[in-house]
Amino acid sequence: MRTVHAILVAAIVLACVSACESTDVGFEDRPAMQGPEENPVDDSERERPLPKGFVGDSATMILHRADCPRVSKGDPADRVFFVTPHPALNEEYMPCDYCKPLVGWK
Repeated sequence: MRTVHAILVAAIVLACVSACESTDVGFEDRPAMQGPEENPVDDSERERPLPKGFVGDSATMILHRADCPRVSKGDPADRVFFVTPHPALNEEYMPCDYCKPLVGWK
């Protein structure tokens, strides 16, 4: 039984090693990553561009766009700033119903 087990383990290791040495997979084929500073909202038609970023209210655990009028209603000491919404979602912030900060983000 140990011989069969050893042969199976050797076959799996050999398959993994040969797959890692394959030349048909390259890092150049990866899609370009979107930088955190890019604004996904098309604001080229606006008179004044939208502020970039997101503001979380740590007291209510609500995430807003930086230009949301409801941000100014909260206590400034409770504001937490984010470049992208993903870290805020990981910390269980809920998106604002007014400004809908997740629209346009993947």
